Formats: sequence, C-alpha cells, structure tokens
Amino acid sequence: MLIRSLVSLPALVIAASVAQAEVPCMPKESAVSEIMGPRYSELPLFEATLPNPNQTAGSDQPQVLVTVFANPSTGTWTMMVSPNGKVSCLIMAGKDFRPATISRVTGKISSLE
Repeated sequence: MLIRSLVSLPALVIAASVAQAEVPCMPKESAVSEIMGPRYSELPLFEATLPNPNQTAGSDQPQVLVTVFANPSTGTWTMMVSPNGKVSCLIMAGKDFRPATISRVTGKISSLE
C-alpha cells in the first residue's frame, strides 16, 4: 500500500506542477545539458515512467519520463519530467542529496541491525 502511494505521489506532483504556469520547461537536450554541465555537474541517478496525467482512456499518449539527477560531491539534485520526449520540465530540485540507509527510512530494525 505504501509503495503504491509513493508511486502515485510523483504523478500528483507532476499534475499539480504542470497545471501551474511557473514550471520551467525547455527542449530536453538543453535541460540535460544545463543539469549535467559545469554549473551543477549532476549525473542521472535513475529514470522511471509514469502514466501521462493528461491521458484519456484509450489514448496512445506516451508515458511521462521522469529523470532524477544528483551530484554526490555537492549534494545537489534535480527531478525533471519529459511528458513528450521533446520538452523537459523542472519539477523539483534541492540540496543535501545522500544515499538512504535502512534505519533512516524505516527506523531501527533490530533484525537487520
């Protein structure tokens, strides 16, 4: 149940964020160049797909590609979405990126620690 909630959370964020005019979008190649370039030096951490929030039943619209970039040295991270493969939009960005540990995510589990 928690996993399904977490999976649908980005879809809600995307739908809410794209609905607002303040989401910065640009050609996908430009967005990736900016994030991976010398200013941020973030590298792709993972990619995933989500159903297109604008998709209607029976439509063949492509899924939304989500890419998370991170720079472990500086701790910066960025989440971009590409709803059509041509344009990417900045959804979230932040600092203090670090790998998660089991105890931080779930609390102390005596059988694992």
